[in-house]
Amino acid sequence: MPILDIDQIMFYKENLDLNEINVKVLGLSKKVACLYADKEKMNVFLAKNHFLVPKSFSLENIKDNEIYFIKPKKGYGSIGADIKLGADIKKINDICNFLIQEICSGPEYTVECFRYQKFISCITRERIQAKSGVCVKAKVCHMDEIEKMVKKIAQIIPECPMFFNVQFMKNRENRFVITDINLRLAGGMSISKTAGWDEASAIAHVLLGSDLDKIESCFGFSHKECFVMRAYCDYITECN
Repeated sequence: MPILDIDQIMFYKENLDLNEINVKVLGLSKKVACLYADKEKMNVFLAKNHFLVPKSFSLENIKDNEIYFIKPKKGYGSIGADIKLGADIKKINDICNFLIQEICSGPEYTVECFRYQKFISCITRERIQAKSGVCVKAKVCHMDEIEKMVKKIAQIIPECPMFFNVQFMKNRENRFVITDINLRLAGGMSISKTAGWDEASAIAHVLLGSDLDKIESCFGFSHKECFVMRAYCDYITECN
């Protein structure tokens, strides 16, 4: 089960080395992994399918005194992402490897999606606090507007995986745009599990061959909304 984006490229479904030792891969096909690895290609794919994405700019069209959001075309999470003046962007030597986009406004929402056979379920996390790009404090709820978009995405992505997540913010027209798609488990998935939306157990039931009712029972989020905070503890494992 690939967790990091780089794992998707290495451990794709057709990997002969894995097939020879009978490893079941829950990742992507090589074709989809290549599409997913390039954020520019993914944005073009989404736009062609009538989903809104942040407005992008070519280097020639940006203005020196305006600010823009930049992120690597082949990146992971928020690593390498930044907000810069147009004049400073023009000084970046490898800017051809970055997307230049409009500034979107928060809050940022992550919609997690699980799909198996005809069953599909989503949950929304409003990001309140993040550390190293991973959500550590969130409001968990349902937001029909963006969850409907994610369910449509599940239908159009070729060979869509069992689990994925989509991130949203609002553009200058105050409309939701898709800022990122991760065709893997979300880094903050334990927050949703704590709130009652248990994707991990559902995946385990699929692998164990459980019936659909048991899989569906893992998604018992019954609140209008709830707030979850992730905390870390230190434990003594041995003491002399």
